[in-house]
Amino acid sequence: MKLSKTLQGLVADSVSLLGDAIKEEFGTKVYNSIESSRQRMKTMRGLSPRHWASGVETLNSEYKKLSKLSDSDLHAYAHSFAVMLELINKCESAYRDFRLKEKKITSSKKKPYAIIFVLTAHPTEARRPECLAIFNLIRNELIQALNGESNKKRLLYLIRMALKIPMARDEKPTVLDEANHIFSFALRPEMIDLYASFREEDLTVMLRTWVGGDKDGHPGVNEKTLIEVLDLSRKYFCHYTELK
Repeated sequence: MKLSKTLQGLVADSVSLLGDAIKEEFGTKVYNSIESSRQRMKTMRGLSPRHWASGVETLNSEYKKLSKLSDSDLHAYAHSFAVMLELINKCESAYRDFRLKEKKITSSKKKPYAIIFVLTAHPTEARRPECLAIFNLIRNELIQALNGESNKKRLLYLIRMALKIPMARDEKPTVLDEANHIFSFALRPEMIDLYASFREEDLTVMLRTWVGGDKDGHPGVNEKTLIEVLDLSRKYFCHYTELK
């Protein structure tokens, strides 16, 4: 399956800006080393079985190279690649949003009984709120770029911010962290507006989640977490009404 040239271009431009940000944040020497690794890993794509031996040789060589790096350089490596993967995901998400808005949507005469959103999150997805917020801003900038309103200076600034902030939390995520991760997306003001528009079409909208109320043996879930999660969702709705 061939990727859209528009998406390919968006990814290429974004990763290029990431390279500029890595140079500014970690230095040219670290950037050159990271870029060398990235290019070597690209050569392994689609290797046939008869070339697997050369692939293993490449991996061993890369491992020896990484084993000689300092802890700070290893952190720069790991974080830079993590940001790159997240950045590519946001490019795909922005492109999907861009194409859906281009598509002409016709209303079906036969309406469903209800639209039911089932929301869930894994503890590992409970990343730093600051990180989630920055990548949401990056996604918005990418959508703007697809609409012909590119601002590379602003996007570069946001990518640099993403390089400065660790993705993982310092402490173990709680049930409330999982719930907040869900609500930070599902209960954004624009999403609540969307749910309200469905209601105007006489469509029942339901949001369901077992985070905070899962009774399937989760040791950290009980009647207290259920109330806490319900209260957290209520705060998002209260914030929405305050904005209106």
